[in-house]
Amino acid sequence: AYDRWADKVRVLPTCIDANVWQKIPMIKDDTIRIGWHGDAGCVQDIAMIKNALSRVLRTHKNTVLVMLGARFNDTLKDLPQERIEHHPMVSADALPYKLAALNLDIAIVPNKDTEHSVYKSPIQWLEYAALEVPIVCSMNAPFTEISAHGEAGVFIEDNDEDGWVSGLEALI
Repeated sequence: AYDRWADKVRVLPTCIDANVWQKIPMIKDDTIRIGWHGDAGCVQDIAMIKNALSRVLRTHKNTVLVMLGARFNDTLKDLPQERIEHHPMVSADALPYKLAALNLDIAIVPNKDTEHSVYKSPIQWLEYAALEVPIVCSMNAPFTEISAHGEAGVFIEDNDEDGWVSGLEALI
């Protein structure tokens, strides 16, 4: 994207420090914790899957949506509010521990296919994978380049609502 402005720009692949991103041994109960983290700029991604999330939360009474960062009250107003757990975003240094401490069973990485999404980094996918949390993820750039379907989660073609429901239910 920046080639036209600077001929000496080099973009390195996204990476994380595996020594920092460590799973924490946690006690599990029968609650399925579906996690997402991000900022307000991701509203279109969450809006894209809100109906699928609503269907899953209503069908599976033991599920909770755990959100770290942005809080999409208007976008998610039709979901069962008592089953949405929100945590404010933490500093980048604290993020690995905070995300591990959320005790997630499943992670969601929705990504609306836009011109902007082509230039996104797969950092969220890498963070969840480092914590050994299986992922339901949009099958578009940049995520299709880092893992094959079924290796570390489920990829959803065309961000189809039924696909998101099926993907989440497969991991539940």
